[in-house]
Amino acid sequence: MTEHDDDKTGLEAYFEAARKQSPAPSDALMARVLDDARAVQEQGAAAAAAQPRRARGRLTWARALAAIGGWPAGASLAAATLAGVWLGAYPPAALGTFGAEVLGGGKQAYVVDLMPDFALDEGLVDEEGLNDV
Repeated sequence: MTEHDDDKTGLEAYFEAARKQSPAPSDALMARVLDDARAVQEQGAAAAAAQPRRARGRLTWARALAAIGGWPAGASLAAATLAGVWLGAYPPAALGTFGAEVLGGGKQAYVVDLMPDFALDEGLVDEEGLNDV
């Protein structure tokens, strides 16, 4: 294992003193920073006012489209939306009966018994009633 010596050059005491004393910025510096911030805000407001309203709307749609992944993702979302609206407006007959069975509480159409001879408490059971496992 290597031994860590943080105070190799003897400057640690100076660094510690600098950490304890944090000077406040001068009033002149704060005034310059605020003046620069106001100038940038005014430039942004002037640029937004100069831009036509229709172009701002297009920019919003372009940003939203870029956020979801571009044109391929937007086209996929549009296709899925249209398919959902179509199935909601004109559902196939099989979908209606399946929905009635599932939501009606009658037969549980969504439960499928893939292993009808399997009992959870006994395991696989053959004709004589002995466990195969």
